[in-house]
Amino acid sequence: MNIDRNDSPVHAQTVAAIEAQQAYFEARARGVSRAERERLERNWLSAARRLRIGMAQ
Repeated sequence: MNIDRNDSPVHAQTVAAIEAQQAYFEARARGVSRAERERLERNWLSAARRLRIGMAQ
């Protein structure tokens, strides 16, 4: 059976976590408001938690 790992839920969660991380650091580099950076940080950490939970199952 040939499994395309790019279609796996873990792959999708990994991509989401990386994109959320990039958005956070790009916002820091641009100097966006603290509230926006905190929102992006929460999104990033939530994506990382979902990834950890997904990998544990």
